[in-house]
Amino acid sequence: MTTKEDDFRQRFINLLTDVNASGRNDREAMWLIGSLASKLLYEAKCSDWRALKGAISPQALRQLLSSFETQGNSIAAEGQQKAVYAIQVLATSLIANTQSTPEVVAGEPLLDDVIDAAVRGFRQSKKLPANT
Repeated sequence: MTTKEDDFRQRFINLLTDVNASGRNDREAMWLIGSLASKLLYEAKCSDWRALKGAISPQALRQLLSSFETQGNSIAAEGQQKAVYAIQVLATSLIANTQSTPEVVAGEPLLDDVIDAAVRGFRQSKKLPANT
């Protein structure tokens, strides 16, 4: 019988593999990740994704993940798969911050790097300053 941690670890590995294999090359997906992450960074007044993860309270994390689930289900029903993917990447990164399995600990910085790169790309595409 697998645990929740085992299930998450496998989903994390699969997502990280996908992001590195094709997600990084999907401009629309990266723009959506950058757009959503940039909005969250602005609201939290954080400079980058790791800073947000370090600053978020357990209650705020639960609320954000619940919001992601609700929004993700809604947009999935509309067939917006790349937007669902963006939410999945951000939610997975947030959850990874609470895990301690070696694979997740090793892969989390890689996923965070992808998110921060997506934020930079989004801001450059919109010519936005770093604090937006």
